[in-house]
Amino acid sequence: MCAYHPESPARYICQGESCFEKRIFCHACLKNNKHMHSVNRNELIEELPQILEGSRQDCDHLLEFIEETFKEIILFKDYLIRAIRKKYHIQIELFNEINIESKCQALDNLIKFKEDSKIIQQVLDQPFKTVLSHIKDGITDVCLEQVTYLGQMTEQERQQFQNHITESQNLFQSNRLEEALEKVERALIINPRDLDALIQKGNILMRLQRLKEAQQQFIQALKIDELHVTSRFALGSYYIRTNQRRQALQQYFKIIDINPGNQQAIIQIDQLLEETY
Repeated sequence: MCAYHPESPARYICQGESCFEKRIFCHACLKNNKHMHSVNRNELIEELPQILEGSRQDCDHLLEFIEETFKEIILFKDYLIRAIRKKYHIQIELFNEINIESKCQALDNLIKFKEDSKIIQQVLDQPFKTVLSHIKDGITDVCLEQVTYLGQMTEQERQQFQNHITESQNLFQSNRLEEALEKVERALIINPRDLDALIQKGNILMRLQRLKEAQQQFIQALKIDELHVTSRFALGSYYIRTNQRRQALQQYFKIIDINPGNQQAIIQIDQLLEETY
């Protein structure tokens, strides 16, 4: 079926990388000059199985690359843990068996452990955060979080997602913010487009004073659903917190456009107008 003419059978598939038109089309579309900018990348619909098979093979190669990359990271992690445990995790039975020179060396290492520990944490912390940030940016750039057409969350994944969200909410209420953030991030790995999870993460970041990162969560939620009132309220709260009252007003006026009877938005508008003018 043609994406433009449902009554006509599909005849072609466009594989042009810069194409912005619907990629499945009929002969009438071709006559109307659709996809002419990538005419050399148009394939017959009968080639679809081969196209999908080629895509699956390319995907498998990428997944193998990812597996190998993370395998190296895991191997290094295992080496690092073994080395640290060997140097600093000394039981009394082993200590009693070694000679006096080794005992002095071991005690020297143990006494310096706190200083060494800080160095190791500093060396690991910032680079890994930078790498993870780049990975997350890359996921956003290729829009992996926007894939919704297959709906592949299993029942187990849904249960895991809900458990992470519930734990995050409980930790947030107990003011265990870093732990709450970790749980909601695990939930977002399972379902990156869940609006409540994005708002939850934004609220935690707000409490942690990581305001710019919080704003990004609220904006991301609105990119998914610009009519989501809770996201508008959250973004409005961010603007109030950062003393951007006009931008906050804009969010509350948009809420009134979506839901004209929203009393909370009306109250916020009245307060902001009173404070601003």
